[in-house]
Amino acid sequence: MLNIYLYFSHRCQEDGVLQTLEPIIEQYPVTLTDNIKEADYIFSIGDDGHFLHTLRSCKFRADVVFVGISQTEETNFYTTYGIHQLEDVIRTITNQPTLTKHELLKVQIDGSKDLYAINEVSVRSSIIKAIAINVSIDQTPFEHFVGDGIIISTPTGSTGYNHSVGGAVIDPDLDLLQMTKIAPINTNKHKTFQAPLCLSRDRKVTLEVIQDGNDFPIIGIDNEAYPVNTTKNIHVELSNRNVTLLFQTKDAYIHRLKHLFI
Repeated sequence: MLNIYLYFSHRCQEDGVLQTLEPIIEQYPVTLTDNIKEADYIFSIGDDGHFLHTLRSCKFRADVVFVGISQTEETNFYTTYGIHQLEDVIRTITNQPTLTKHELLKVQIDGSKDLYAINEVSVRSSIIKAIAINVSIDQTPFEHFVGDGIIISTPTGSTGYNHSVGGAVIDPDLDLLQMTKIAPINTNKHKTFQAPLCLSRDRKVTLEVIQDGNDFPIIGIDNEAYPVNTTKNIHVELSNRNVTLLFQTKDAYIHRLKHLFI
């Protein structure tokens, strides 16, 4: 018997979902649980932003499968099922589901505890002034960046913020991270490596924020902002942790790209 925990967005009508689910569940070897620790599957019912909130609230648990269900019939990248497809979801998880594992970024900010992200970490200027960052890769100085900011993303997150600023879309089956610049300044004085840079999983990136008055950047970890403080060093690498998601078919990723961008 599979245990399902429902993690609702505050915008979602819980009673309506439960009324729809109860007669469906009676037909399959599944049960709803109020104890999230007992869950085999966590259904995140809302939008993609709520799905990211669900992962973070559940501390990116590796022992469950996360399922994104849109609160409407309109699907997105993580909410791959609409609310009208609840029976399809139940049928799928009880009959050889297609599960995919997604690696997480590990982020340390000035020696903080490890923070994790499935999409990206972004470092941006918090004032109307370019931010200056010394970028090192594996402790080797790489470049002195001046511009609006830098994004480091996973393949899974490459279709989000990274893509919107010209980063490459990376198949999530590839094992790497990507660094993309936000509005870099490229003059005789400031030379920047402008192209998105893909790095193997063993690489470690350090961003040293230059203390020139713009040293309290906005740091985004997925869709949440890290508290604004004076920041000196940000270390980013792929972690050894991953989360498991449910997709409809083995080639679902290609279908998602086509549905969302073409």
